Amino acid sequence: MTPYELSLCIKDFNEKQKIEHEKRKIQFEEELTVAYFGAYWQRVEKLSIKNLKEVIDKINQPTNKKQMTNEEMLNKVKQLNAALGGEVR
Repeated sequence: MTPYELSLCIKDFNEKQKIEHEKRKIQFEEELTVAYFGAYWQRVEKLSIKNLKEVIDKINQPTNKKQMTNEEMLNKVKQLNAALGGEVR
């Protein structure tokens, strides 16, 4: 192995180490966040929903969005135009 090839191998190794370090850092931050929220959840006494499964179900349930009529949409566009300083042509 020539000195040039050795330097390439060292650079490659250093890049891999940096990538692994970043992955470990991200994983640690995620685990720390989960632990923090787990401790927070345990200490909260005034939750309206005590069961975690109920909270997850409530988060995952689909929302029913109301369909706007043409007149409602036109009025909303006029409000946004006026609020953002647009001009009427």
